[in-house]
Amino acid sequence: MARPRAPRRAQMSRRLLHTVGAMAMAALALAVGCELAVASARAPSNARVAAPARRIVAHAVVSAHTDAAPALAPMRLAADAERLIVLDAAHRRLAIWTPHDSVQHAGAVLSRAPFQLARRGDRIGVLDARDARLTVLDSRGRIRARFGLAHLPPAFAACAFADGSWLVLTAGDGDALIRLDSVGAVLWRRPVPWPVVTTWPPLARQGVLAPTRDGCALALAFGPGWAEVQPDGRMPTVMPLREAGPSPRQSWRRRTERTAQTPLVADVVVRGDTIELLAVGTTLDAWRVIDRFHVRTGAYLGSIRLPGPVRAISATPDGWGAIVPTPRGPRLARLRPVRIPSVGNGLRSR
Repeated sequence: MARPRAPRRAQMSRRLLHTVGAMAMAALALAVGCELAVASARAPSNARVAAPARRIVAHAVVSAHTDAAPALAPMRLAADAERLIVLDAAHRRLAIWTPHDSVQHAGAVLSRAPFQLARRGDRIGVLDARDARLTVLDSRGRIRARFGLAHLPPAFAACAFADGSWLVLTAGDGDALIRLDSVGAVLWRRPVPWPVVTTWPPLARQGVLAPTRDGCALALAFGPGWAEVQPDGRMPTVMPLREAGPSPRQSWRRRTERTAQTPLVADVVVRGDTIELLAVGTTLDAWRVIDRFHVRTGAYLGSIRLPGPVRAISATPDGWGAIVPTPRGPRLARLRPVRIPSVGNGLRSR
């Protein structure tokens, strides 16, 4: 069978990247375990890099959960004191879950393909893949602002700075990190701090962002690491992940561009001065462990073993909110750590 001509592939890539590329991060968080096995089998075994042994400092147990809800399509979530704020793509609205209440939808209907949730204080940002738009809401889901991102490369994640500006991670092969003011105007552009990423296919440049005290934590889904980004563009902490893998490859299936490699990180949250990464990779810990690091020094602080696969997390006062896959549909759960007496849980902010 004749191979498609390169110009045609390039044209298809540009046309599909705004939708497929931006939605890929959400699909990454909802992938099932068998997909990991397939990707691992395709990757050359001699290309994988063995991860150092994790130091488990605590186990997490389920303290509360909702019933499986097939009509609910939770993509991301954020914690607001005792509430979990959930981005529900099925209803295109925010959903609220408190410990003693069922899930209740709140606020305005969002645009066509919401897939990423970013929260700092009372500001909530929702990225839309198809419309290339960032919608800013308050904690009750009321729309405060909207601005388009069509002038940027396809956006994978967003994070709010304390001054009201936004950091956006894009598929750009050069300056992929872009800071926008409160109405969407570009303030600066910066490359990610790993030059090798610029040689990867656009879909391999996905990542996640979360606010720190002074900036935003960045973790790239396929590696090589995580970093803290300051509002002025400085990156004082740049660290590798606990696991490494071969460079992602571009593949095509049914004329759709894909990334042929297993992701290493699915989500990131920050608790005080501690960054917590939901690890994927090719080990038995995939989707079942949270790796913890000190934001300022990059020191590894140990890992939390989860009771089962988790697709997305958010830091709550006593543990984590989580999206958990079940055969009957995704379930929202609250997890709390149980310390290992000989080690301690080490969960206090430093």
